[in-house]
Amino acid sequence: DFHIRAGSAASGAGVDAGITADSDGEARPGLGGFDVGADELAPLRFDFGTPASPVEPDFTQVTHATTFTPERGFGWTYGTIASRDRGTGDLLHRDLCFTHTGTFAVAVPDGRYRVALFMGDAAAGHGQMAVFLENQKVAVVSTAGNEFVARAFETAVSDGQLTVWLNDEGGADPNVVINALTIEPA
Repeated sequence: DFHIRAGSAASGAGVDAGITADSDGEARPGLGGFDVGADELAPLRFDFGTPASPVEPDFTQVTHATTFTPERGFGWTYGTIASRDRGTGDLLHRDLCFTHTGTFAVAVPDGRYRVALFMGDAAAGHGQMAVFLENQKVAVVSTAGNEFVARAFETAVSDGQLTVWLNDEGGADPNVVINALTIEPA
């Protein structure tokens, strides 16, 4: 397996050799610049849900129990996290993780990134869900039951770790929900 992970020493350490696609057909350069080897670190895509939930193709599963480890390169670093699968809707929207306040981190090379969050719940509305990237509040999102929103932001990472903090700031429901997260070079 010649695939590399976020945080690998091969990430961003390559040069432009005139090759425009990697061994998987993904564009070069990928996440964080040209990588060493046959694989390019592709944009990161996470599908949040329960351990039994189906996962969107080309996405990585994240559950309430996915804690951050350096080897994994992503996961929850703080908070009490729970998950639900509503059993209805497409693969990205049928399931979710939720928390009153929680932090999710992803090891990435320093640089600028476009971060997209997908938020909503088929069964309930959620109000005043604050989203922070790198400790900067970028949005407060509210959704009605069976309403889903996608919000994209640009942020700079200078410590090798993209941090997404989700915090409930009020409303009738005390939780923030997340269905999916994507990260790509800005």
